[in-house]
Amino acid sequence: KELHLDAKAGKSSIVLDEIYPWLMSYEKIASGLQVLKSLSGTVSPSALSLKGPISKPKDWKFRVAGHVKDLAVDTSLFPKPITVTQGKFEATPEKISVTDARTDALGASLQISGFVEEYQKGVNKTEATFAGTIEPEAVEWVSKLIHLPRELYLKSPVSVSDARLAWEKGVGSSFSGKMAAERGTTISMDIIHNPGELMVRELLIKDQKSDASITFNLKGKEFGLSFSGELYKSTLDRCLLANECLEGWIKGDFQTQVALDQPAETVANGKLKAENIALPWILKVPTTIQDISLDAKQNNLRVESAVVTLGDDRITLDGDLTAKDEGLVFDMNLAAPEIEWDHIRKLLGQDGEEGEKGKETKEEAAKPPKDSWDLPVRGVLRLKTSSFVYDGLKWTPFHADISFDRNRVSVDVKEANLCGSIASPGTVSVTPKELQLDFKPTAKKQELDDLLACAVNKKGLMVGKFNLDGEVKAQGKAKDVARSLQGDLKFTAGKGRIHRSNVLVQIFGFLNVTDIFKGELPDLVEEGFAYDSITVMGSFQGDKLVVSEAIVDGQSMQIFAEGNVNLTDKTLDFTVAVAPLKTIDFIVSKIPLVNYILGGTLISIPMSVKGDWGDPKVTGLSASGVGSGLMGIIERTVKLPVKLIEPLAPEEKKK
Repeated sequence: KELHLDAKAGKSSIVLDEIYPWLMSYEKIASGLQVLKSLSGTVSPSALSLKGPISKPKDWKFRVAGHVKDLAVDTSLFPKPITVTQGKFEATPEKISVTDARTDALGASLQISGFVEEYQKGVNKTEATFAGTIEPEAVEWVSKLIHLPRELYLKSPVSVSDARLAWEKGVGSSFSGKMAAERGTTISMDIIHNPGELMVRELLIKDQKSDASITFNLKGKEFGLSFSGELYKSTLDRCLLANECLEGWIKGDFQTQVALDQPAETVANGKLKAENIALPWILKVPTTIQDISLDAKQNNLRVESAVVTLGDDRITLDGDLTAKDEGLVFDMNLAAPEIEWDHIRKLLGQDGEEGEKGKETKEEAAKPPKDSWDLPVRGVLRLKTSSFVYDGLKWTPFHADISFDRNRVSVDVKEANLCGSIASPGTVSVTPKELQLDFKPTAKKQELDDLLACAVNKKGLMVGKFNLDGEVKAQGKAKDVARSLQGDLKFTAGKGRIHRSNVLVQIFGFLNVTDIFKGELPDLVEEGFAYDSITVMGSFQGDKLVVSEAIVDGQSMQIFAEGNVNLTDKTLDFTVAVAPLKTIDFIVSKIPLVNYILGGTLISIPMSVKGDWGDPKVTGLSASGVGSGLMGIIERTVKLPVKLIEPLAPEEKKK
């Protein structure tokens, strides 16, 4: 009912240029050889057997062994065709193997022995041993296959001996071998890469100057590292395609094994010193270990000294890291001339990129915050920096103790002077659910010009001595903490001048238009607005600074105000009253009866100041639009009755 074929043959010669196209014309055979794109050359079997149902080629059992000559194979296993000038082979439905094949693959001239298993199912396993010379293209292919970082790609050409490359689907890949680079530099390596695991079981580098042995392993929350010997930049320059890792040297005999989920089992032993190690592919900002000295004994690692650069920030570090049952406990001192929060933010992966990737979805926003971080480290970091920059603001100096617990990071700010003028000691506490802060800013007889030059990067806006007392508190989700601000502030300044102020410019412009002052307004640019004192009292209410009282006692006028500043959208909303002093004679001369009627009464002009705090709009107000709060401020200040005069608009003046 079904025909079977059973054939055997001895020595023969097969021209693949003819046989391969014929075999591939049969759909069922072609599906089993889909890994082969083309095949040419001569195959000389020394033995061949074939058995199976004629109508079912997939079920054929065969074995063919022999040697090949001038074989050219284009296969999906490699990016380019492989040529085999000579070699032995054996093929069965399950496996193809080659022995002592002289090949040219990806520019590499090699002698290879190896096999491919289950090739009819798309290749599940392959292994090869080889020796010869590897060119750049082959180095790149092997490096990608074993998931080697590009910074560790070898410089080619490189001579290889005793090399073994293995790959198994779903299991992983491995590479071992000995290589000879420029000027007698030798490298011996044994690397395994499995899903979720990378092991450098051995990496030996040696030349006339360097002699180093390195191991490394990373799996889940465990990683280990050992280094023994000496390694110099000149050696890696001869080994790596682009040596971006080492610009100096490493010396010592050091081993460590870290288990983040079982910290008590973390151990380290030995000493290690190094200079100028770059970490280009690990962190998100340019990071270099300029100098480091480590001394470890069992569960304790002592950082005797370390100098690290993060971007342009230079950081020095020393202290202890100890493995205990509750976690990795550290006690460190960190100092830096300057630290920019922008670099720390990038280091934490918070790039602030625009677009969909950087936006929080409604679903993500609706998710409750995590109940636990379960931080793998505990301890305190004592931070001292001459300058700390955050969102354009600068604190000089900035000293703080940063404490890490399982689910809390606490910052105790010991000394922090905003713009060198405002002392702002306080505390910050961060948990998975919320952020709390409590600061007490104070300043005594500080220069306004220095403060504004730092805060808004402009000098000459305003001069005078100022004082500040207050408290700022907040509690809530980190992203919404500005909406929960609370606390009181009192600001005073005395004997100074205002040279540039958008708010004053708009107020003076309004007064000029209404012809109240008739050219008697001070010139801010030339002479400035002289004041004897400024007092501002307010309180934080959510994301607003509510100003209950603002008084500018100027030499040409007094200005009174109440209102609020929105810190989120940067807008103002104030009711302002301006009381002229030197220019009151102009009003009296135009209306003589005023002097008789208003004797002993302060005249004030009410107005509204609203809009963007960089360019607010000023409009006139009627007397009924001024609240009792502002009237009370004026009367308490000048201790006189107050008369509000509603200014005339330009078209009303004509009448």
